[in-house]
Formats: sequence, C-alpha cells, structure tokens
Amino acid sequence: MKQLILIRHGETEYSRMGRFCGESNPLLNRCGVDQAAHLGSILATEQIDLISTSPLNRCIETAVPIGVGREIQIEDDLREISFGIFEGKTSDECERDLPLAWKMWCNEHYIDGAELPSSFEKRVKQILKRFEKSDAETVVIVTHGGVIRLMLSYLLWGNSKNQWRVKVEPGTIARVEIDDGFAFLKSLNEGI
Repeated sequence: MKQLILIRHGETEYSRMGRFCGESNPLLNRCGVDQAAHLGSILATEQIDLISTSPLNRCIETAVPIGVGREIQIEDDLREISFGIFEGKTSDECERDLPLAWKMWCNEHYIDGAELPSSFEKRVKQILKRFEKSDAETVVIVTHGGVIRLMLSYLLWGNSKNQWRVKVEPGTIARVEIDDGFAFLKSLNEGI
C-alpha cells in the first residue's frame, strides 16, 4: 500500500488576501511559518520514504521543518499553474479591471502569460503517475492548492472535472492511500 501525504504550503500574504499566486514567489507570512512548524511536528515521527516539493519559496519554507534530517527533492512539475495577467490580483479585481480576459479565463481560454489548463493538467498527471510508480511507500508532496485539488480529482474520480469540489486550506495535509490501484481519501485539511 502506498500513502501520499499532500501538503499545501503555509499561508502567504497573497493567500490570506485571496490573491492569485501561481508563479509569483512570496515568502510565508508569520502564520505560514507557524503552520509549517506545526506540520513538521505532526510528521516528525512518521516513516517517510520521499519528500518532494515545488521549487517556489512558500513550498520550500513549508518543507524544511517536515524534512529535518531527511533529503528534500525539488520537483519543478509541482509548481502552481501560472495565472498570467491575473497574478497578484483578486477575482473581484480581475473581473472589474480585466473583464474580457476574466470572461475568457472563466471559459477556459488562454490569457496573456498564463499556463493553459490542459498543459497544467498534463504536467500534474505525469508527476502523479511518477509518484504512484515509485518504490517509496510513503511520499510527502509539498505543493500548491491547485496541484493538490487536481491530484485528488484524478486519484478519487479519475478525471479533472471534480477539482473544484475540494477545498484545500493553506498549511494542511491531505492523506491518500492507494491499494491495488484504488485511492482512498484518509484525511483532508488535517492540521487546522
């Protein structure tokens, strides 16, 4: 049986204020630093075979307390989707200031500087398969809300359509067990 421990990075000022934060690279705020320390204490005594993290600061900062005495692998494919011209804005600001682009985005069309959702989905699906096929039995993945929602949607429902049915809070754990090809959600938003 394989266990995936999916961790959303701790809080940043962007996440606190509801701002799109894909390729932007803010540090954790004070709350986020505390969340990372708390996650480290939760996982301190668990047998972990592999820790992988997104290369963005907020994830690396979250991974460090979890990875004390353990190797942490940085995986570029764990980065969040790029929101292009929406980076750093709230959805209300996007709708007000960039109404045409916002309408296009909401209908899954390309916007300036953004990663296409289909490209994002392909990237996440590929790295998820790598983790599933690895020899590691317990894998910690420190990444972003969008990546975790997409992974859970693929693992639990076999498609990307249900990703918006899952809310993943900053600084929390989602645990998934995979047994004989079937995924079971064991916890969501653990650590709050």
